[in-house]
Amino acid sequence: DTWFSEQSLHDSGAVQAEIDHLVKTGAADEEQHRVKIQFGKGGEIKDVEIERQVTDDEDPLLLREAEEEGAGGGGSTGGSRETPTLWLRSTKFGDDMDRVLRRRDGRLTYIASDVAYHKDKFNRPPNADKLITVLGPDHHGYIGRLQAVVAADLLGSDEAPSLALPQGGGNGVFDDNDAKIWRDAKEKRACLDALALAKERLEVQIFQLVRFVKDGKPAPMRKRDGNIYALIDLINEIGEKVRPDGSTEEKQTAGRDVARFFYLMRSHDTTFDFDLDLAEKQSEDNPVFYAQYAHARICGVIDKAAEEGLPLSVTLTDRGQGGEDTSLDLALLDHPKEKALILKLQDLGNEIERSAEDYGVNRLTTYAVELARTYHHFYDACRVVQTDQPELSKARLALCVATRLALRATFDLLGVSAPERM
Repeated sequence: DTWFSEQSLHDSGAVQAEIDHLVKTGAADEEQHRVKIQFGKGGEIKDVEIERQVTDDEDPLLLREAEEEGAGGGGSTGGSRETPTLWLRSTKFGDDMDRVLRRRDGRLTYIASDVAYHKDKFNRPPNADKLITVLGPDHHGYIGRLQAVVAADLLGSDEAPSLALPQGGGNGVFDDNDAKIWRDAKEKRACLDALALAKERLEVQIFQLVRFVKDGKPAPMRKRDGNIYALIDLINEIGEKVRPDGSTEEKQTAGRDVARFFYLMRSHDTTFDFDLDLAEKQSEDNPVFYAQYAHARICGVIDKAAEEGLPLSVTLTDRGQGGEDTSLDLALLDHPKEKALILKLQDLGNEIERSAEDYGVNRLTTYAVELARTYHHFYDACRVVQTDQPELSKARLALCVATRLALRATFDLLGVSAPERM
């Protein structure tokens, strides 16, 4: 909901203020060398190399890094070739090598604005309890850098007793390799404490790419007038296919349901092939319609019960809130398909909890399809509306209502509609 301009950080002076802070605390300096660490198993430091630095133009590593990091907006100091390289001593905060904050031509790398960006992010109202930084594919290596960036900003703050360098303790092992990274044991402790706090605060999620597939082959998704394919175009195209006679709103609802469900069928950290042929299919092969049809079928069963003189007299509510029909004999639900459906309904809470823990929203799309399949099996094996067996019918109707509630709850979480007729 919030669009953020990197340029605003430079215009407000926030980037320069953070650079000044890093230099003041010793997290950044202009000494012309680079520290590189070779880590062993378990993060143990095996070797530390002090690389005497040549100029940006002569060092292929710096040239490659400049291409990766780019230059932050508003970061130039006039292009002076006399400006010494400014280093973020990120090895003090768990990174495998120091990173460039300002190049010799005066341009700032993106890491410089990353420091100010995360400082701003962690202080935004209304003080969210969780903030996530999203990176694209092939950026796993940036997680350690960002942790170092956040830790470097925390150094010297009063957020933890040992982060303020003058108060840091000097206990612990301090060997020859440590001496190449930190000034003393006091600084080592402060930096590592800052890193521990940064790891608690910073959460990074990697999002992989989505590839569109049609007729079993990669489908180029480009507008005629450019190379951008907007999500609304995908929604409209699917809607035209699955609801050709529907209104504009109905087409967009159908297209949105399919697009959302398909996107959420795979974890965000795995590459996903979006099958356009399957997405446009109006059959039970399409997982969205298969799950939605179960909901529509339940609505139809309840309507039929009312027509047959078996109005639904049970209202399922939170336990202890009243509204339950005490005359229900749920012990009648002893068919294997009934028991299987009850067990599947009980899984919903666990699936939501797991999704909340690891952001695996694909658990919920899988659950919706599995619940629909379990209901369809129940429906095929157990006749719900039987006027000659009203008690059994009422018990099975209650099970139908519970299934409808679970499907609606899952669809609501996924942002997918729950149609009553299909």
